[in-house]
Amino acid sequence: MSGSVNPLGNLCRVTLDLPWEVAEALADHGTAIIAAIQSAVRARKEDAARSQVQRAETDRQCDQNREDWIALAQKVQAEVARRSNGPGQRPAIVRQLAVEYGVTVQHLNTICQAFGQEVKARRNLEIVRRYFQGVSNRQIAKEHRLTPHQVGRILATQKDLIRDLRANPVELERFRGTVPAGDRS
Repeated sequence: MSGSVNPLGNLCRVTLDLPWEVAEALADHGTAIIAAIQSAVRARKEDAARSQVQRAETDRQCDQNREDWIALAQKVQAEVARRSNGPGQRPAIVRQLAVEYGVTVQHLNTICQAFGQEVKARRNLEIVRRYFQGVSNRQIAKEHRLTPHQVGRILATQKDLIRDLRANPVELERFRGTVPAGDRS
C-alpha cells in the first residue's frame, strides 16, 4: 500500500496493490485505508505549514534588509553633509565611507539613490494629500521648502493619482486622513 500527495493539486491518491485475501480482510477491517488517508492529509498540512513559515521568514528578512539599507543611506547622507566643505566633495567622501563600511562605492550610490527616490515619492504623496485637504500651493511649498511653481509641477506629475482619487470618494476621504483605514462604507 502506498500514499502520495500532489501539493499543487486538489487530490489525495492512495494506491493499493493487494491480493484478494488481503482486500477481503480490509473490507472487514477498513482502518488501514483511513490511516493511509490520514497520513497523506497530515503530510499535506505539514508542507503547507512549513511553506507558511518559510514565507514569513523571507518577508521578515526582506523587511530587515530594507530597514538596513535605509539606515545606511541615512548615515551616508548625514556623513556627506557633515564632512562636506563645498561643492564637488561628495565622490571623495563616498569613497571614504565605502572603505569604512566595507562596501563598494556603487553599492552606496545605489542605496542612496533608491532612498532619495523613496523620500521624494513620500513627499509627493504628502503634497497630494495636502492639496486634497485644501491647502494652498504657497503653504505646501513653505512646508516642504519648495516654490509654489515646484508644487504645481509635482501635482502635475501626480495627475493619475489625483484623477483616481477624485473618482473614488471613499478612497479620497481615506487618503485625506478623515476615514479610518478599516472603514469600507
